[in-house]
Amino acid sequence: MSELTNPHDRFFKESFSRPEIARDFLARYLPPTVATLFDLDTLELRKDSFIDRDLQQHFSDLLYQLSLRQGAKVFVYTLLEHKSSVEPLTSFQLLRYKVRILD
Repeated sequence: MSELTNPHDRFFKESFSRPEIARDFLARYLPPTVATLFDLDTLELRKDSFIDRDLQQHFSDLLYQLSLRQGAKVFVYTLLEHKSSVEPLTSFQLLRYKVRILD
């Protein structure tokens, strides 16, 4: 994990790096029809971050890999953002992160 100076980002990364917290969060906040597709006991944290360096003071992200109940491996990407106003290009930022994950 890179050095984080923002206390919100540090709290998020340290908390959600613990598998039991991430599993509980996904079980509680994913739609039930989605959560039941996953075998949450197989959740593994991946070490990479996909955020642009100039945005790392505003975003925190974590990538997990887990298995579907049918056996296939999938990724779950979490992104936490601290914003005080609406930014119209957020969807393009998310697209860049998704492309980095696929790359």
